[in-house]
Amino acid sequence: MPELPEIEALRRYLLREGLVGRTVVEVDADWPGVEDTVDGMGGLSGLVGRRVEGIERRGKQLILPLSSPSGRDPLTPALSRGGERGQSSTTGHGQSANQPESEGLTSLTPGASGLSHRERGRNNGSDRVLGLHMGMTGRLGVMAPEDESFRYRRLALYLDDERRVELDDVRRWAMVRLEDSAEAFTAGMGPDALDPDFTAAQFIERVSARRSPIKSVLLDQKVLAGVGNIYADEVLLIVGIAPSRRADKISAGRLISLHNTIVGVLENALALIESHPDDQGRPYVIDAQDDRMQIPRNAGAPCPQCETALKSKTFGGRTAYYCPSCQH
Repeated sequence: MPELPEIEALRRYLLREGLVGRTVVEVDADWPGVEDTVDGMGGLSGLVGRRVEGIERRGKQLILPLSSPSGRDPLTPALSRGGERGQSSTTGHGQSANQPESEGLTSLTPGASGLSHRERGRNNGSDRVLGLHMGMTGRLGVMAPEDESFRYRRLALYLDDERRVELDDVRRWAMVRLEDSAEAFTAGMGPDALDPDFTAAQFIERVSARRSPIKSVLLDQKVLAGVGNIYADEVLLIVGIAPSRRADKISAGRLISLHNTIVGVLENALALIESHPDDQGRPYVIDAQDDRMQIPRNAGAPCPQCETALKSKTFGGRTAYYCPSCQH
């Protein structure tokens, strides 16, 4: 599933595509199968007429601050798909000549409301924020008018430069919601795993107070935002900590190593993803079976460090793979 490196790469891709400054003119969820899962989307007709002011991330979540475009009546109804949506100011495949970037970190917690298959609402004039969570299989693509849609398209946001942003989600677990403030999404989340202000000392303070297995602690987004199942197994193997070890029984020195390894693994994964875009410049998602990952996700497979057969164990519904010889 998309974890912090994949979502950060997605954020940077959307910035490169010049999404900041663009205005949504139509929301389209008219696609086979969408009617079964529209509860994962909330209030999206309110997107129409709003301009994207930034693209931010916290952990695995994306947030887009939105406002009414200056010089445009916020009550102007959306144009139909066949009408004009404004002149494009892009270069190449949708890349904007002016790309203001936002480096802030914010978050989304999935929620549920309703969305008709196609809504063309009206902007009420107040600023809003759009939260997106990619779930297990979600991805976004910025499409030119002539581009073929994703096979499992769940949502399309048509922009004022004729392009559209599509959400592709084969398992239909992605969440998209419009709220009044970023706080609606960030409440309860821990520090971002790649936040440069989040120190090893703070990591120790948050982790060492927990009596749960370290694997469960790393997956708890209230403790640390952004680390998921795959990367948790990677870092624990590198540091040599068993996933079942209680967090409060791990020494401060090993927790410092664990913090440094988390940062290093996530940064390396981000660099790998950024260096392997598809032919449209879109980032790919590291799969659980990706051969670039150190630890094979198969019980009985050889440990990449000592060749001992790997074992597996479930923690809170998530399967951990570990080496009984290297990890203690």
